[in-house]
Amino acid sequence: MNKEEAKRLFIEINAVHYSPNTLRPYTITINQFLDFFPEIDLVEDFTSKHVSDYFNHFMNLKYQPSGIRNKYFVLSSFFLTLIESGIININPMCSFCPPKEHQNIMPIVSFQIMDKLREATNNNLRDRTVIELLWATGVNVRELCNMTLSDMHLEGRYICLPNNRKVLFTTSCRKYLYDYIRERNNSSPLSPYLFPSSNSEPLTSQSIREIIKKYCRVAGIKINITPLSFRRSFAAILFDNKVPIEFIIKFLGHRDSKTTYRYKIYADFLEDIL
Repeated sequence: MNKEEAKRLFIEINAVHYSPNTLRPYTITINQFLDFFPEIDLVEDFTSKHVSDYFNHFMNLKYQPSGIRNKYFVLSSFFLTLIESGIININPMCSFCPPKEHQNIMPIVSFQIMDKLREATNNNLRDRTVIELLWATGVNVRELCNMTLSDMHLEGRYICLPNNRKVLFTTSCRKYLYDYIRERNNSSPLSPYLFPSSNSEPLTSQSIREIIKKYCRVAGIKINITPLSFRRSFAAILFDNKVPIEFIIKFLGHRDSKTTYRYKIYADFLEDIL
């Protein structure tokens, strides 16, 4: 298959997964790679040496590791599509490893830290449920604060969020939601919010941060854990378990896949951090 046909095939197959805004930078990156080798007409002729030469070119130009990694992820998706479509038999990307970004690693919630937080919140059902929801869903703090009872679908184990987005949660999380909602309905029956404050308005983002900070102190956790730390962990675990990128994008509610790929760095260092 020639290069232009392969590119059109990639766009056609992935149009159902990605928005036009996401596909546009993908197409630019793919074009740059294909145009870098004008002597090659068929995608079947690309080898691991071509891939290595291409990325070495950018490393020699002192490109940032993050930029090289973005190119790597796009081209990996491109060649994987060709493999799955039966166009090529060998993936030329397999032997190339993108540079790791050891810098700018922000704290995430390890399994050990989560166990400590669970133990610390054992005697407060609301706060335990807050912690479990952040861990199980990867929602951002604003979404957590604005959740209402009508957003909860306990039997189906999912939550409806704005923009027709749904996030799933675990059976363990459902248990705490069941118990908490039963208790919460006795104390705040008139508020529509899942986590109402004393005046029936939703808890604020700052309140959620204070809850996390409080239990980190109780558990003796020294690193700075925030609501975003749970979101990073959620994404890292999905990447580590090879969940397709299109699903991770949906779970996190991102509009641009580049935003999602920034979280992959935490999966790359998951074993070291966790």
